[in-house]
Amino acid sequence: VDLPVGIDGGGLEAVLSAVVDRHDVLRSRLVGVGAGRVLEVGVVGSVRVGDLVRRVVCDGEWDSVGWRGVASVELDAALGGLDPVGGVMARFVWFDAGPLVAGRLLLVLHHLVVDGVSWRVLLPDLAAAWSRVRVGEVAVLPGVGTSVRRWSHALVEEAGSVSRVGELGFWEGVLSGPDALLGCRGLDPVVDSMGSVERVRVVVGAGVTEALLSGVPGAFRAGVNDGLLAGLAVAVVRWRGLRGVDQSDVLVRLEGHGREEGVVEGADLSRTVGWFTSMFPVRLDVSGFDVGEVFASGGAAGGVVKAVKEQLLRVPDRGLGFGLLRYLDEGAGGVLAGLRVPQIGFNYLGRFSVADMPEELRGLGWSQVMGVDEIESEFDADMPALSVLEIGAFVADGVGGPCLEAVFSFPRGVLGRGEVEELAGLWSEALSGLAGFVGGSGGGGLTPSDVPLVEVSQGEIEGWEARYPA
Repeated sequence: VDLPVGIDGGGLEAVLSAVVDRHDVLRSRLVGVGAGRVLEVGVVGSVRVGDLVRRVVCDGEWDSVGWRGVASVELDAALGGLDPVGGVMARFVWFDAGPLVAGRLLLVLHHLVVDGVSWRVLLPDLAAAWSRVRVGEVAVLPGVGTSVRRWSHALVEEAGSVSRVGELGFWEGVLSGPDALLGCRGLDPVVDSMGSVERVRVVVGAGVTEALLSGVPGAFRAGVNDGLLAGLAVAVVRWRGLRGVDQSDVLVRLEGHGREEGVVEGADLSRTVGWFTSMFPVRLDVSGFDVGEVFASGGAAGGVVKAVKEQLLRVPDRGLGFGLLRYLDEGAGGVLAGLRVPQIGFNYLGRFSVADMPEELRGLGWSQVMGVDEIESEFDADMPALSVLEIGAFVADGVGGPCLEAVFSFPRGVLGRGEVEELAGLWSEALSGLAGFVGGSGGGGLTPSDVPLVEVSQGEIEGWEARYPA
């Protein structure tokens, strides 16, 4: 993140201490062994933030190859310094460019205590703390609604509820269908480690991205994920078809933010920092649609988005129950453990923008620095690969406007780089097809979930729309 001009070591420590003292998980440690491991939270003031900050003097030439090289080395070192058992959940690297130039701060938090939503809490809190510290006041941050501890206990209680156990049949149905091999073999966690994983990056242009962020959701009363996953389903079906595999549905493991507050009465996670991620399988069926039409922005593009939207809406509580049954219910967990595991993982992280900072806190620093994607570290080489194909997508501000970026990760020996590049290209083409459909005369339309007071089919809705155009 960017630092405010003139901040010194004392000011930096005061800001970081205020945030660490406010959010419990940043003061936690991992205790116990095996399945009995838990997070134990230390009291306010128990973390000596000054011990976690490393100061690196630099010249402020942020676009230089030299600084980026130093930043990569510092990132690796900071990651290596994380120690959950020792209670070190965070490391901070202060790139100090002197009192007249805005420095930068590298914040490295263990994934046990942070998720994508948490950063949208932490960065404004850092700016808010600085707004008080810079004028000599003590930083006092707003309280937290539902703690990580209370939420965790509530999920354990929820896992044993009658309604949650009743979901088992739904998840069995999702996982019991076919899922033709993507690669030359299935995933082997012993052989297919992160050390064998390669990555293919794809960037979608600003025009198509804008259509995916606003045009498609607006036309179909849908979410961004609906369009992205509709494009993915079409791309995989086309990709498989080119290899002689006739399968019109695609099994995907989705990763969601997991903050389904409606599951726990009175829960408020809007200011809770932690890892709330949920993972669950979905089966996206595009049978009955000409996938070639989607690439050409034909009528099937709208049909596929509508179908995928409705399929995702049928997932109970956005998939939170799958993890509860799989890991917190012994009977259901045994059943689900015996079923297939999706070969494709997909996670849309949302949009990262300087506009994420509340207006009253802008100009104080602490905003995410854009355009430093190449400063990244490798995973532990011995860690098993998550999937045959893992797709992580996000939208970041660019020179020409926001652009969708995605990284396709895959283990060597299961898929070839050329195969993944082809699939990534097909996904990008499918998304362009959806954007073209919405931008042309195709428009959008309602789906059954949009008219919940009556029971109607998609065909009936489209018949009425044709008969009584708006």
